[in-house]
Formats: sequence, structure tokens, C-alpha cells
Amino acid sequence: MVLPKNIHTIHNSAFRDNIIENLILPNSLTTIGNNAFEKNKIKALTIPTSIKTIKKGAFAFNNISTLNISTGVEKIEEYGFFRNKIKKLEVPGNVKEINYRGFAENTMEELVLNEGIEIINESGFGANKLTSLVIPNSVVKIGPRAFDLNKIKTLVLPNNLKVIEVGTFNVNELESLVIPDSVTEIKANAFTNNKLTKVSLKTGTVVDPKAFDAGVVLEYR
Repeated sequence: MVLPKNIHTIHNSAFRDNIIENLILPNSLTTIGNNAFEKNKIKALTIPTSIKTIKKGAFAFNNISTLNISTGVEKIEEYGFFRNKIKKLEVPGNVKEINYRGFAENTMEELVLNEGIEIINESGFGANKLTSLVIPNSVVKIGPRAFDLNKIKTLVLPNNLKVIEVGTFNVNELESLVIPDSVTEIKANAFTNNKLTKVSLKTGTVVDPKAFDAGVVLEYR
């Protein structure tokens, strides 16, 4: 499906519940409404630079395996790319905010988050297949369960993060972990159901009694 080159707006649910497999979005397009292409069969997608926000559920429940996010996109709203088949993804630094379940329940194995991203909200990348993760220092907030139900073995946290929320990295495969000095609080189930035996963290960090599995040794520095 090739949209006309002079189109500016696609309204809410405009193409919802169809069988679109191929989609080319023109550079004239500035607005894609809520759920506009939800429940189709789209396989690959390039977001044009003219789009600043991926609205709620805009491309949820598709078959997207290849996704190119342009340098124009600044925000992914809730369920933006929920339940697709994205295996590899690079998020450019112009994307400042990823919201609730924005990329949850894909098949993502590789994720590159570029410097510039600031907020990853609740369940943003939950229920994927990530094995390693580097979160850039520009990120100041990571929401509850943002990366739960993955397979993360190696993790680098940002140096500006203050709070690790409830269940953020629950059910992964972490074997070692260094908590940055900037972190002041770690909430319940943040790192439960991993393979950790010890964790390095700054003296004075407030740790919920249920933040880690029983038996994990906290080594304060």
C-alpha cells in the first residue's frame, strides 16, 4: 500500500483491522492517529522524518520484523509497536520517550539505545528476548517492569539513574551487576528471578527487602 504523496493526516483507526502487508508512508505525512494501522500484517516499516509522535497503538498487532525509526520521531506512545516481530532495533537519540508497552511482546534479541533517550516507561521493552543491554547515560527514568521477562545476561545502567523501579529487570539471566553511584533506591522485585549471587552498590542506597532473590550478597562500596 502506497499512500498519496500529499497526504498529511491519517485519522484514528483509519486502516485498523485489515490485511495490509506492505506500507510506504510519504514524507508529507505529519500525523498518524491512534490505532491507525493496528491489527494488520505489515512486515517492514520506515517512519518518515515528518512524523514526531507514534500515537497509541498505531502499529500494534502486526508482523513488523524490520523497523526504521527516523530522526524526526520524538515520542513512542503506549502500545505503539506492541506485539510485532521485531528482532533487531536501533532507537535514535531524537526519541526522548518510550511509553507503556511501546515495544513489548516482540521477539527482540538486539537493541541499541542511542544517547539522547531520556525516559523508558512501564513495560516499554517487556517480554522480549534481549540478552545484553547498554542503557545510555541520557536516560533518567526507567519505569516498572520496563525490561522484565527477557534473557538479559549483561547490563550497563546509566550514570544518571536515581531509582530502579518495581520489577524493572525481573525474570532475566543476570549473573553480575554493578549499580551506579547515582542510584539512591532499588524497589521490590527489581532484580528477582535472575542468576545473581552478589551485587556491587553504593553505601547508603535504599534497597527494598524483596529487590533481590534471597541469598544475593550486597557488597557496599
